[in-house]
Amino acid sequence: MNTNSPPFSQHPDASLAVNPESNQADNAKQVVDSVFSDEFFDMIRIDAPKRGVRACHFQKTNARQPLILHIDDDEDLLDVLSMRFKKSGFRSTSALDGQSGVESALLLPADCIVLDYDMPNGRGDRVIDFLKSSQRTAGIPIVVLTAIGKKSVRRRMLSKGANAFLTKPFSYEELVSTIESFLSPGGNCQPVMS
Repeated sequence: MNTNSPPFSQHPDASLAVNPESNQADNAKQVVDSVFSDEFFDMIRIDAPKRGVRACHFQKTNARQPLILHIDDDEDLLDVLSMRFKKSGFRSTSALDGQSGVESALLLPADCIVLDYDMPNGRGDRVIDFLKSSQRTAGIPIVVLTAIGKKSVRRRMLSKGANAFLTKPFSYEELVSTIESFLSPGGNCQPVMS
Protein backbone atom coordinates (compact mmCIF):
# COMPACT_ATOMS: atom_id res chain seq x y z
CA MET A 1 0.00 0.00 0.00
CA ASN A 2 1.21 3.51 -0.73
CA THR A 3 1.75 4.97 2.74
CA ASN A 4 2.41 8.44 1.30
CA SER A 5 -1.08 8.82 -0.16
CA PRO A 6 -3.23 11.62 1.27
CA PRO A 7 -6.07 10.84 3.65
CA PHE A 8 -9.13 9.62 1.74
CA SER A 9 -11.04 12.83 2.44
CA GLN A 10 -8.36 14.85 0.62
CA HIS A 11 -7.87 12.65 -2.43
CA PRO A 12 -9.11 14.54 -5.53
CA ASP A 13 -10.65 11.62 -7.40
CA ALA A 14 -10.20 7.89 -7.13
CA SER A 15 -10.74 7.43 -10.87
CA LEU A 16 -7.35 8.97 -11.61
CA ALA A 17 -5.62 5.98 -10.05
CA VAL A 18 -7.22 3.35 -12.31
CA ASN A 19 -5.25 1.63 -15.08
CA PRO A 20 -7.67 1.19 -18.02
CA GLU A 21 -5.74 -1.85 -19.33
CA SER A 22 -6.38 -3.87 -16.15
CA ASN A 23 -9.43 -5.96 -15.38
CA GLN A 24 -12.08 -4.70 -12.93
CA ALA A 25 -10.64 -6.53 -9.91
CA ASP A 26 -7.17 -5.10 -10.63
CA ASN A 27 -8.66 -1.62 -11.06
CA ALA A 28 -10.47 -1.86 -7.71
CA LYS A 29 -7.28 -2.97 -5.99
CA GLN A 30 -5.37 -0.07 -7.58
CA VAL A 31 -8.00 2.37 -6.34
CA VAL A 32 -7.94 0.88 -2.86
CA ASP A 33 -4.15 0.82 -2.67
CA SER A 34 -3.68 4.36 -4.01
CA VAL A 35 -6.63 6.18 -2.45
CA PHE A 36 -7.43 4.57 0.86
CA SER A 37 -4.97 5.38 3.57
CA ASP A 38 -4.43 3.23 6.63
CA GLU A 39 -6.47 5.93 8.42
CA PHE A 40 -9.53 4.95 6.36
CA PHE A 41 -9.20 1.26 7.13
CA ASP A 42 -8.65 2.02 10.81
CA MET A 43 -11.81 4.11 10.72
CA ILE A 44 -13.90 1.19 9.45
CA ARG A 45 -12.12 -1.19 11.83
CA ILE A 46 -10.30 -3.50 9.44
CA ASP A 47 -6.73 -4.01 8.33
CA ALA A 48 -5.72 -2.58 4.97
CA PRO A 49 -6.51 -5.32 2.40
CA LYS A 50 -4.22 -6.68 -0.27
CA ARG A 51 -6.98 -7.76 -2.69
CA GLY A 52 -9.62 -6.42 -5.05
CA VAL A 53 -13.40 -6.20 -4.96
CA ARG A 54 -15.20 -9.15 -3.40
CA ALA A 55 -18.84 -10.12 -3.19
CA CYS A 56 -19.83 -7.92 -6.10
CA HIS A 57 -22.51 -9.28 -8.46
CA PHE A 58 -23.42 -7.52 -11.70
CA GLN A 59 -26.53 -8.12 -13.80
CA LYS A 60 -26.29 -7.85 -17.58
CA THR A 61 -29.21 -5.72 -18.70
CA ASN A 62 -29.93 -2.61 -20.72
CA ALA A 63 -27.23 -0.03 -19.88
CA ARG A 64 -29.81 2.78 -20.01
CA GLN A 65 -31.60 1.36 -16.98
CA PRO A 66 -30.67 3.01 -13.66
CA LEU A 67 -28.02 1.15 -11.67
CA ILE A 68 -28.72 0.43 -7.99
CA LEU A 69 -25.84 -0.54 -5.69
CA HIS A 70 -27.19 -2.48 -2.70
CA ILE A 71 -24.79 -2.82 0.25
CA ASP A 72 -26.01 -5.27 2.91
CA ASP A 73 -24.61 -8.29 4.77
CA ASP A 74 -27.85 -10.27 4.29
CA GLU A 75 -27.20 -12.39 1.18
CA ASP A 76 -30.81 -13.57 0.95
CA LEU A 77 -32.10 -9.99 0.92
CA LEU A 78 -29.51 -9.04 -1.71
CA ASP A 79 -30.67 -11.91 -3.94
CA VAL A 80 -34.38 -11.15 -3.53
CA LEU A 81 -33.98 -7.42 -4.12
CA SER A 82 -31.70 -8.04 -7.10
CA MET A 83 -34.46 -10.05 -8.78
CA ARG A 84 -37.15 -7.52 -7.83
CA PHE A 85 -35.03 -4.57 -8.99
CA LYS A 86 -34.58 -6.27 -12.36
CA LYS A 87 -38.37 -6.78 -12.67
CA SER A 88 -38.84 -3.09 -11.78
CA GLY A 89 -36.56 -1.97 -14.62
CA PHE A 90 -33.30 -1.41 -12.71
CA ARG A 91 -29.86 -2.89 -13.11
CA SER A 92 -28.28 -3.84 -9.80
CA THR A 93 -24.99 -4.73 -8.21
CA SER A 94 -24.40 -5.72 -4.62
CA ALA A 95 -21.75 -5.85 -1.94
CA LEU A 96 -21.77 -7.81 1.31
CA ASP A 97 -19.98 -5.31 3.55
CA GLY A 98 -19.03 -1.66 3.87
CA GLN A 99 -15.59 -1.92 2.34
CA SER A 100 -16.78 -3.89 -0.70
CA GLY A 101 -19.58 -1.35 -1.09
CA VAL A 102 -17.14 1.57 -1.19
CA GLU A 103 -14.94 -0.31 -3.67
CA SER A 104 -17.96 -1.09 -5.86
CA ALA A 105 -19.14 2.55 -5.76
CA LEU A 106 -15.70 3.75 -6.88
CA LEU A 107 -15.42 1.12 -9.58
CA LEU A 108 -18.89 1.62 -11.06
CA PRO A 109 -20.75 4.65 -9.68
CA ALA A 110 -24.42 3.82 -9.28
CA ASP A 111 -27.46 6.00 -9.85
CA CYS A 112 -28.64 5.22 -6.29
CA ILE A 113 -27.22 3.31 -3.32
CA VAL A 114 -29.32 1.23 -0.90
CA LEU A 115 -27.25 0.90 2.28
CA ASP A 116 -27.58 -1.14 5.47
CA TYR A 117 -26.31 0.35 8.75
CA ASP A 118 -24.95 -2.55 10.81
CA MET A 119 -22.63 -4.79 8.76
CA PRO A 120 -19.04 -6.04 8.81
CA ASN A 121 -16.06 -4.07 7.54
CA GLY A 122 -17.66 -0.66 7.74
CA ARG A 123 -20.88 0.49 9.34
CA GLY A 124 -23.23 2.48 7.15
CA ASP A 125 -22.31 5.84 8.70
CA ARG A 126 -18.63 5.28 7.86
CA VAL A 127 -19.51 4.26 4.31
CA ILE A 128 -21.53 7.48 3.90
CA ASP A 129 -18.59 9.52 5.26
CA PHE A 130 -16.36 8.19 2.50
CA LEU A 131 -18.93 8.29 -0.30
CA LYS A 132 -19.84 11.91 0.44
CA SER A 133 -16.15 12.95 0.64
CA SER A 134 -15.24 11.53 -2.77
CA GLN A 135 -15.85 13.62 -5.89
CA ARG A 136 -16.71 10.44 -7.76
CA THR A 137 -19.57 9.40 -5.44
CA ALA A 138 -20.65 12.52 -3.52
CA GLY A 139 -23.75 13.16 -5.67
CA ILE A 140 -25.18 9.64 -5.54
CA PRO A 141 -28.45 9.47 -3.56
CA ILE A 142 -28.29 7.06 -0.60
CA VAL A 143 -31.30 5.20 0.81
CA VAL A 144 -30.58 3.62 4.19
CA LEU A 145 -32.47 0.33 4.66
CA THR A 146 -31.84 -1.11 8.11
CA ALA A 147 -33.42 -3.07 10.95
CA ILE A 148 -32.10 -0.50 13.42
CA GLY A 149 -34.87 2.03 13.91
CA LYS A 150 -33.31 4.09 16.71
CA LYS A 151 -33.92 7.82 16.32
CA SER A 152 -30.25 8.53 17.05
CA VAL A 153 -29.15 6.28 14.16
CA ARG A 154 -31.76 7.83 11.86
CA ARG A 155 -30.58 11.36 12.73
CA ARG A 156 -26.91 10.40 12.33
CA MET A 157 -27.41 8.81 8.91
CA LEU A 158 -29.48 11.70 7.58
CA SER A 159 -27.07 14.31 8.97
CA LYS A 160 -24.14 12.54 7.28
CA GLY A 161 -25.86 12.74 3.89
CA ALA A 162 -28.32 9.87 3.50
CA ASN A 163 -31.29 10.98 1.43
CA ALA A 164 -33.81 8.56 2.92
CA PHE A 165 -34.07 6.24 5.92
CA LEU A 166 -36.32 3.16 5.79
CA THR A 167 -36.57 0.44 8.42
CA LYS A 168 -36.87 -3.33 8.02
CA PRO A 169 -39.34 -4.90 7.68
CA PHE A 170 -40.14 -2.64 4.75
CA SER A 171 -42.51 -2.28 1.84
CA TYR A 172 -40.83 -3.00 -1.50
CA GLU A 173 -43.19 -0.53 -3.16
CA GLU A 174 -42.08 2.21 -0.73
CA LEU A 175 -38.41 1.40 -1.40
CA VAL A 176 -38.88 1.58 -5.19
CA SER A 177 -40.95 4.75 -4.90
CA THR A 178 -38.20 6.35 -2.80
CA ILE A 179 -35.49 5.31 -5.28
CA GLU A 180 -37.53 6.54 -8.24
CA SER A 181 -38.06 9.93 -6.56
CA PHE A 182 -34.29 10.46 -6.63
CA LEU A 183 -33.87 9.20 -10.19
CA SER A 184 -36.55 11.31 -11.83
CA PRO A 185 -35.45 14.51 -13.60
CA GLY A 186 -35.09 17.14 -10.92
CA GLY A 187 -35.37 14.34 -8.34
CA ASN A 188 -35.95 15.29 -4.72
CA CYS A 189 -32.74 14.71 -2.76
CA GLN A 190 -34.18 16.08 0.47
CA PRO A 191 -34.03 13.67 3.42
CA VAL A 192 -36.99 11.27 3.66
CA MET A 193 -37.86 9.32 6.80
CA SER A 194 -40.15 6.33 7.01
